[in-house]
Parts: sequence; structure tokens; C-alpha cells
Amino acid sequence: MSTDYSLQNIYSTVIADISVTSVRKNEDAPELPVGVKELLNFVSCILEKLDTRLPRYQNLKCIKLETSLSPDSLNAITYLLKLTPNIESIEVKITQHYIADAKGKLFQKPVMCPYFDEVNSAVESYWKTKLSLPSMLRSLKSVKILGVQGLINELMLLELLLKSYVALEQVVVESCTLEQCRESNPHLSKRRMKKFSETLLKLPRAAATISILFNIYI
Repeated sequence: MSTDYSLQNIYSTVIADISVTSVRKNEDAPELPVGVKELLNFVSCILEKLDTRLPRYQNLKCIKLETSLSPDSLNAITYLLKLTPNIESIEVKITQHYIADAKGKLFQKPVMCPYFDEVNSAVESYWKTKLSLPSMLRSLKSVKILGVQGLINELMLLELLLKSYVALEQVVVESCTLEQCRESNPHLSKRRMKKFSETLLKLPRAAATISILFNIYI
């Protein structure tokens, strides 16, 4: 027999494993009627109101996320971290976006954000005001990011964690493989990941001592 839970009544959770799949309609699909758009906007406003009532998960120590790291996903992760003041370990497995055709068949689609080396001038200016957490947080000790492609949103998440948690001890960054990334230019991928790694090592850190480990499969 299954049991349904809501986010409001699982505040005693210690370990959470969350998978988020982003599915977008094909751009060629017909535009939604005005009435449907208005209804969706109304429902969205209600959900935002409900989110403000979520409890703080004081007992949550470990989170495993499977997500596309879209801009919306980044905001959701930031919000979740604000609700988990005693989190010690977070693992994020980066997945692909999907689009659906008129028959409902799903196709993989790259995340709709640029590779970090495609952003002109100072990369830091791109995300400076995008995400924020309270400073000098002390709980998080371990971070693992899997499936990295060299996207700027990946760097944004890592920058947020590095600058916010003073007790952070280890960060593991593992790239996707060429097959997983569906990359047609291996040389470009290697060059991009090299520059991504170099930029990550230069980001400011709140922790006095921290090890950053790279597993690059490209």
C-alpha cells in the first residue's frame, strides 16, 4: 500500500533523493489559447503562495538531486538550501532537458543556457546578482556534481556553494562523457572543460581549506 506525502509534513526527513525532469513542448506546437494561459498564470501564483509555507527541514543531512540545472532548477535548489540549515552533503546529477512533439514523444534538448566560455567579458558579471544564500553557513561539508558540461549555470551553482559554506571540505566535479553530452567536437569539449576547471579554481571560497577534485571524461 502506498502513502502520499506533501512537502509540508515531511519536515523530519534526514535523507532526500529528488529527481526533477524538465519537459518542454516543441517550439512548433500551436500556441495555447488565452484562457489556458490565464489559468496557468493563476495556478502559478497559487503555488508561489504555498511555497512560502514550507517548513524548515532541520533534520535533513543529505540531498541527492537529479535535475537539468535550468534557471528554474537553480532557483529551486537555492530555495531548498535555505530550508535545510543543517545539510551536510549534496549530490547533483545533471540531466538533459526534453521536448515533446505533438504525439508526446520525447527528445533530448540541451539546457537553455550558454557554455560559460561563450559569455563575453567578465563571466562573474553574468551571475553576480542571480543567486544568493546567507553568508557564513557552517553545515555543508561535501558537494558532488555529476554530468558537468561546462555550462555557466553549473559554474553559478558551484560559485554559490563555495562562497556560502565556511565548513565545506570537499567538492567533486565529474564531467559527462562525449556520448552523454552528444558533443560532435571533442577538441572543443576538452578545451572548454579545461577553462571551466581553471575558472572554478579561481572562484572565492568561504572555507579556509577545501579540496576540489576533477573527474574529466571528455
